Amino acid sequence: MLHATTTAIVAITAKSLGDRYPERGWLIVLPGLAVAIVLHSIFNHALVSPMLAAGILIFVLPLVVLAVFGRSERKTHEWVGDGLDLDVELLELVRSSQFGNTRLGRYLNELKSRFPGPVVGDMFCLLQLDLELAIRAKGMLMARQAGLELPMDPALKGRLEERVYLQRAIGKTGMLALHPLQMTNERDDWHQYLLKYAGK
Repeated sequence: MLHATTTAIVAITAKSLGDRYPERGWLIVLPGLAVAIVLHSIFNHALVSPMLAAGILIFVLPLVVLAVFGRSERKTHEWVGDGLDLDVELLELVRSSQFGNTRLGRYLNELKSRFPGPVVGDMFCLLQLDLELAIRAKGMLMARQAGLELPMDPALKGRLEERVYLQRAIGKTGMLALHPLQMTNERDDWHQYLLKYAGK
């Protein structure tokens, strides 16, 4: 029970910090690991009575882990629901004639002075495609949560292949320049796994 709980603490803490500070790399593991080491040390050194230690181990630590999992699940539901609404609004904005007057549109227009026109066009297409795929993935998640299985879209595999093609055509430098416009974050990366699984 102690090993399972401390392992869960390390994993949950690392994931939470990874969402907030993706640039920190493997350092996100250290805070959770420190907490796990302290808890394990307290138990091993018998700083409290054996009966109290057993009570904490059996009742308190599992409740803490369940509470953290519950909070994580609520955050996920909020992310799917609120994120879907935001993605739909952004996609409508990107497709509208007013997009050029927005901060995103002006930034994309500025890139024309640094990259060839076709590359900037590919950047615009990639932004739109990312939003479309994010909406599709979140829709699939919501349907599965409701116990429904959406029919397979035969065009999905082609859209994923198009995304890879656009990223290659834009190149590493172009993708770095596009980073401020990316409307998805690290938490959205696993959408791609979900979509690839559905596209097989």
